[in-house]
Amino acid sequence: DGEHIGGINLHQIDAESRNAGLGIIIGGKAYWDQGYGSDAIVTLLRFGFHEMNLNRVWLHVYDFNERAQACYKKVGFVVEGTLRENSYREGRYVDTIAMGILRDEFEALHGGGGGGGGSDA
Repeated sequence: DGEHIGGINLHQIDAESRNAGLGIIIGGKAYWDQGYGSDAIVTLLRFGFHEMNLNRVWLHVYDFNERAQACYKKVGFVVEGTLRENSYREGRYVDTIAMGILRDEFEALHGGGGGGGGSDA
């Protein structure tokens, strides 16, 4: 119905290395667990891989955000490492989980094609 429920972006784009970070937020809890996040991520990844010719997209997520981690894994992100006690939140130190997805991994799960792209060189 045209209501703004959140935002998603690619940031820290490195054209030479062909990678970028992903950020997303779905604001209202009424919109959680509705598939909006995973749909938006797949759409943006398709654009990033097929139109921007990215090879890798990465993100960071707090260890306590299990809902987000499940969403990211569902669309194909894998855990690449843990930044131990990297942030101080709600009175305690928390770990930050580093996750990433490669173009080939995305295409294996969600199909290839989509125009753009250029060469892999």
